[in-house]
Amino acid sequence: MALDTEMITVQEVKDIAIVNSNLDTAYIDQYILYSQRFYIRKFLGNDFYEELLDQIENATLTTDNTNILVYIKNALAHYIVYESLPQVRNQIAKGGVFNNLNATSEPASDLSYGNTRQDYLMKGERFREEITFYIEDIRETTPTSYPLYSGKSEQSGGIIFY
Repeated sequence: MALDTEMITVQEVKDIAIVNSNLDTAYIDQYILYSQRFYIRKFLGNDFYEELLDQIENATLTTDNTNILVYIKNALAHYIVYESLPQVRNQIAKGGVFNNLNATSEPASDLSYGNTRQDYLMKGERFREEITFYIEDIRETTPTSYPLYSGKSEQSGGIIFY
């Protein structure tokens, strides 16, 4: 598995999650690997995640994995935008942190910005739930599908209260 294999391209992120975007691709590109590792890897389970990356890298995606990748990309695109918004809004320079504004734009209020960011996170979560629904639906007819998927039902630890 290549640690730098991306499940989604910048253009796919823009097509899925950002309408009418002239956004510099650098703002998105730097969050692709971070977002797929943070939001997708643990959810899918490491073995299934690595299988997908290997198949993407080697252009050997199975039909099942090609189908599930559509669902993964929907969730991932929204997580990437969620993570990139602070960098899009602000710029770190020698003099400190500045708003990234041009002469013709009007900045969103802090509340509006926060709501927009939260909306992207919630959409990512909802699309991630769709991954589970899809896999469970497929497993009803073909129980051997997605054998490496552990999903949210796998608990790696926790506290039980009585």
